[in-house]
Amino acid sequence: MPQDPPSSSGLGPDASAQSALLPLPGLDAEEAFLLLQDVLTEVSAGRIDGHRCPHCDGGTLQCAYDEARDRIAVTCPSCRLHFSGVLAGGYG
Repeated sequence: MPQDPPSSSGLGPDASAQSALLPLPGLDAEEAFLLLQDVLTEVSAGRIDGHRCPHCDGGTLQCAYDEARDRIAVTCPSCRLHFSGVLAGGYG
């Protein structure tokens, strides 16, 4: 099966075997990841505050980035959309 190349940020639906994405009813994992992709890129660049949930627009996302371990977590307190994982590296 052909795979999509990683984005320039190194993030992709298959970015890590250690990632967890909790999609919502009616939204599959790939759709949920695509919704969060811009936020994940911003958080990985260190901008962790003030992001609105791209799914429900009802909550400010709780974001954390551990640069030493390349670990990122994003959760919406309103709709419970959640991503947690290790960022892919070595594409640059």
